[in-house]
Amino acid sequence: MVGVISDTQESLCVAVQHKLPTVPHQICQDHDLKDVAQPVCEADRHVKKERKKPIRGIRDLERHAENSPSQAAQVVADSCRAMRTVMRDDGKYPLEPPGVQLYQQLPLMTASGERGMAAPPSALLKRRSRLLCVVHVFHKAFAQLVIRCSWIHQIAHRLKAQTSFAEAQSQLLTFVHELKQRGLPTERWRVVPYMEKITIAFAPHLFEYLKPPLLPRTHNALELFIGRLKKSRRHSTGRKNTQACILREGRCVALLCGLPETNTWVDACARLKANDFHRSLNLLRQPEKRRKCWHTRRDVGAYLTALEQPWGLHE
Repeated sequence: MVGVISDTQESLCVAVQHKLPTVPHQICQDHDLKDVAQPVCEADRHVKKERKKPIRGIRDLERHAENSPSQAAQVVADSCRAMRTVMRDDGKYPLEPPGVQLYQQLPLMTASGERGMAAPPSALLKRRSRLLCVVHVFHKAFAQLVIRCSWIHQIAHRLKAQTSFAEAQSQLLTFVHELKQRGLPTERWRVVPYMEKITIAFAPHLFEYLKPPLLPRTHNALELFIGRLKKSRRHSTGRKNTQACILREGRCVALLCGLPETNTWVDACARLKANDFHRSLNLLRQPEKRRKCWHTRRDVGAYLTALEQPWGLHE
């Protein structure tokens, strides 16, 4: 056995230490980073949840605007959809927290709302602006969160070191110790002892990939693939539990799908009307709305600017 790569579960680490004491043991860096960032991620979820509460009426405003034929109403409906798209974005913990992303994008929407008030007066535009005016209330909480997320990025950078084993370990431990010595404000300092504890516990096994025999830094690729497989299965079947549908053997993964009895297919297809099927499918897919959501996720600022072009607010 040339090496072991495992999660950060204490039972696994103890088992490897006792049964394979001479075998190199690499802790998965992705799992270690998630453990270190856990309090920061929880704070991000909480702040995002609190931030979304004052603007949950945005869906009612969007429905009301969709039923109005005016151009201003259509702009309001599209901008509300953009806001909901941003708020629904789950991000990717721990390096792309959705709360921080929401904080960075909401000022663009607030600026768009302020520019919209320069357009011909509209009750819908005023209502949208009132929903967005509460952004500044959460500025302090988000500012603290951005600082803590920057620590996680710096730890992630040090985990990917391409130096020697001893130097990489020393740089990581030094960074965490220095955080504790900075005399940070209380609300930021609370997470530092936890980060230090986790880092000290697993640091001896985080950089085995720098020593021969070469081991991978992480075993997350297979887990991510299986996660995408489960998500796809849930979307297609509506079933929450997908374990019975997945068969794993080493690097091979098989998806077991239950199919209807073949003797019912002919009757089912004979009753199907192609035009009705495509009409229903388009209603479900809502291609135009999905296209707008895609543009929002790609660049929310450019999308909002494009919405305002008919009014000439950027000329």
